[in-house]
Amino acid sequence: MKRNGDDMDGQVRECPREREALAAIAAGALEPGLERHVAQCAECREVMAVSAWLQGIAREDAGAILPRAERVWWRAQVDRRLAARHALAERAARPIRWFERGAAAAIAITLGGLLWSHAIPTAGAALDRLSDPTTFGALAAGLLALAALAARGAVRAR
Repeated sequence: MKRNGDDMDGQVRECPREREALAAIAAGALEPGLERHVAQCAECREVMAVSAWLQGIAREDAGAILPRAERVWWRAQVDRRLAARHALAERAARPIRWFERGAAAAIAITLGGLLWSHAIPTAGAALDRLSDPTTFGALAAGLLALAALAARGAVRAR
């Protein structure tokens, strides 16, 4: 394996037994003499380590089945079109969301005004006012409308 050395002289080093070490790692067995040599030779140890690492990666990916190129291309085209449609739908729904927020704010302001106008200093008078069907109906309708708008906003936020 030829490479730039880390030595001070900057010379390229190669061990004459590197090819033998590569063949042994491919075969899966080291003879005792080569094993002693690899223990002493930094170049051969590096060749063995890199080769074992590459073979490990090859074994991990051996069972992987790659999809056909046509299928990958087709899926990319579908995803691109869906993303474009989603962006268009988001732009179209933006005015509706603003209207819903405005309606919720208007309902909240109206309810606040209604409660303010019916603020009575005593609890007994307040209960009498709430027992009035018109006041109670307006208050209940406003609260239900606010709850419905909040629920729609929560569902869309997902």
